[in-house]
Amino acid sequence: MMIRRVIADYIFLDGDGKFRTKNRVVTMAGSVFSLSDFSVDGSSTGQASETGNTEVILRPVYHTSNPLRSIESYLVLCETYDAITNEPLPSNTRAEAYKYFADEEVESVDIWFGPEQEYYLYKTTQPQILRQETYVDENPGTHYCGLQVDNIQQQIVDKHFEVCMAAGLRFYGTNAEVSPGQWEFQLGPCEGIRAADELMVARFLLEKIAAQYEYRVCFDPKPYKSRHGSGCHINFSTNLTRSHAGGADEILNLMPKFESTHEAHIAVYGKGNEERLTGKCETASIDRFSYGIGTRNTSMRISNQVMKDGYGYVEDRRPAANVDPYLAMMRIARTIIKE
Repeated sequence: MMIRRVIADYIFLDGDGKFRTKNRVVTMAGSVFSLSDFSVDGSSTGQASETGNTEVILRPVYHTSNPLRSIESYLVLCETYDAITNEPLPSNTRAEAYKYFADEEVESVDIWFGPEQEYYLYKTTQPQILRQETYVDENPGTHYCGLQVDNIQQQIVDKHFEVCMAAGLRFYGTNAEVSPGQWEFQLGPCEGIRAADELMVARFLLEKIAAQYEYRVCFDPKPYKSRHGSGCHINFSTNLTRSHAGGADEILNLMPKFESTHEAHIAVYGKGNEERLTGKCETASIDRFSYGIGTRNTSMRISNQVMKDGYGYVEDRRPAANVDPYLAMMRIARTIIKE
């Protein structure tokens, strides 16, 4: 059997929820290779323990090919653990989500997710002015799905699309969003926690590609006071909503559950989301739950096609662009199953 050495790019989140990466060479025999734990300096990532222990363990949980390198390499998504106690760090929200989605009752519902990630691109030389900018677009809406867009930004978006496809992610598509400099990509549908894992890898790849063009990615829910905010809408369905026999009725039956848990959802749907969910710019008010058929100014949207077909999915429009997908998708599942 041929033995070869390949690169493994370990990806993890620091104490502030920002991406970090550290790579190593691993040995691969045939199509199988061993991904062992890796350690990093937690004092430099905001994750050192109060006892003074600075070692953080990176534990591989998901991997795929890395098309950004010219030689064989892999992207390795990791959870973070305390080196002494072997307990998940506070910033490791995936650990709880993994256990939850592995539960037999949760698996039996067969929840699929399809996130729609909005974001802004801006040059590294351009200061990011959060919620202070007074720009007014003279032609509102012309950027949405438009052709007259920033050429460099379009190159970033196109390369991101191609790289995600080459990495084997279940990439669905992209489009220019409403405001200048605003974009969106979609993933899925993916089953359970896989959707959150793929979203995290796609976000990482977007930031890496943007940096190559001297651009940065902004996932803030309302970076510009006068422009549309950015969300991470989460489409979801269950085995019952996808059923040709009464699927649409099952969706409608879920709405009271989501109404009664509205505050619990908002609590994990992203920091600063109150700046975005104002009832304006195609959003619902953060203060109350609402849903509609084909609507975009409601908490949830049920598509016209779903109602015509009688089965399908529903879109939760409340999550912010900076949402933690593990917490958000776990909260959606809990509402469906337990509430």
